[in-house]
Amino acid sequence: MANVITKSYKKDIFCIEGHWEKDMRKTDSIQPALKLLNLNMNVKFYYQRSATLEEIAHVSLEYSKKKYSKYIIYYYAFHGLPNSIQVGNKHINLEELAERLAGTLEGKIIHFGCCQTLGINKRRLTNFLNKTGALAISGYTKDIDFLRSTTLDILYFHTCQFWQDIRKIESEMNKLYRPMTKDLGFRIVYRTQ
Repeated sequence: MANVITKSYKKDIFCIEGHWEKDMRKTDSIQPALKLLNLNMNVKFYYQRSATLEEIAHVSLEYSKKKYSKYIIYYYAFHGLPNSIQVGNKHINLEELAERLAGTLEGKIIHFGCCQTLGINKRRLTNFLNKTGALAISGYTKDIDFLRSTTLDILYFHTCQFWQDIRKIESEMNKLYRPMTKDLGFRIVYRTQ
């Protein structure tokens, strides 16, 4: 069995968020959820909006630097489809993302706050983990409502602060929030070898 233990209980969050609407006057954002965690649990966060693949690549390379080593959770908040996230008018699949992040995510939890992104077979998600070095990948298999999924993201990040073992985090999510995790298709996959 692979080591599925994070380096610490405290898991700060490194977040990249896409634009939810083409109309820039609409202000949907997960940033207030991150502020809530910061104010109530002292979870630090880095936050940036990204509209292009080049911006994501740049920010992702920045994330791999040592100064962000305490930001254990890497949070992508975008529109999604099975196996991909929508960046502007384009979709980037998890294989391409893994290529760009190869070997840079050792010990990290990658969370996709996106519709359907994890709605693919476990083998493909395990390949993502092996390619990037990430400890775990989490997200949704179904279409999700923005407010409900953001609420579950907050509960997930909150739960992550109390456990180092990914298996225990998964168990607690299923025990405490089962109706919501089932309804939204919440999923956690971690390396097992």
